[in-house]
Amino acid sequence: MLRVGIVSEVIESRKLIRATFPDLDHQVSSWLQFIKPPFKLDQYTQFEIPKVDDTVICLFLGNGEQGYWIGVIE
Repeated sequence: MLRVGIVSEVIESRKLIRATFPDLDHQVSSWLQFIKPPFKLDQYTQFEIPKVDDTVICLFLGNGEQGYWIGVIE
């Protein structure tokens, strides 16, 4: 299941975020891991973790609890 959420917490060193979902009465997710892109980042590519209040796309498995963040909506 894909959901659009708002970043509420970040652990930058581990690339983890928590997101809230306005359409679910601002329910807060568990810690969400990043899904690494299928290509190698080089010295010219910079990885940025989302900041609090950024809008993100999240992917959840069938149980709805285990999830991942897959990108930021700009």
